[in-house]
Amino acid sequence: MFIEKVTNEKLEEKFWTHVYFDNGTLWIPALWEQGFIGQQVVLCERIKYPGLKWDPADMPKEFIRRAMNGENIEALCVEFKLTTQSSFKRLPSVIKKSRTARMGLFQ
Repeated sequence: MFIEKVTNEKLEEKFWTHVYFDNGTLWIPALWEQGFIGQQVVLCERIKYPGLKWDPADMPKEFIRRAMNGENIEALCVEFKLTTQSSFKRLPSVIKKSRTARMGLFQ
């Protein structure tokens, strides 16, 4: 199961982020879920790379911080050397299908 698109849609009187998966599942992540996922990613990096003199979670934290500030995701993937990962091949399709990419929210 992979993310197909991510959009911001109005539900009743508020906008919510909708995450659509390729199997038809819709997920509307709560703020605590977003935080918990980020926390687990950071913990996973520290478990994968123990005993380093630097914090292995610095890279995902920096990537996410810069993404949240509106930097181009594809450019970040290039800079962080993520373009060889198989998941990177899905990114252009997800961006194209995601309404938020066309809304110009960060411009």
